[in-house]
Amino acid sequence: MYMVAKDMLPSRIIEEGLRIEVYPAAEVPERYIEQLVQKSRQPHVMKYEGHEDAGGRFKDLKSYREWAGSKERIVYLLLSENDDIGGIIWFGERENPAAPGYDVTFGIRLYEGYVGKGLAVPLMQATHADAAKHFP
Repeated sequence: MYMVAKDMLPSRIIEEGLRIEVYPAAEVPERYIEQLVQKSRQPHVMKYEGHEDAGGRFKDLKSYREWAGSKERIVYLLLSENDDIGGIIWFGERENPAAPGYDVTFGIRLYEGYVGKGLAVPLMQATHADAAKHFP
């Protein structure tokens, strides 16, 4: 685990008192996985990603571990001072026959209490720059 350096964080994230911790997907601590399982059931997530999140990768601890171990993935957690997950973005390998050479994908979620605060773009900016180290 490491943190995205404060000098690499967009001001919007700093203003909210948040930080970004980075993990190989298989090394995310269980306390965070438990939050992802619960937060994947929030209505706005269920509306758009329920079948894949609450019904799949974040269904339970076992499902998360299977997802995390199936391909190389890097997980970025947007965290408050009390370790509440405000958002997640992950990057991972993905075969794309329609676009050879574009073999990395990402997913992003912001959770209740963090949606509508102008955090999605800053989170993507901070993590895309860092992810390039893992997926050149």
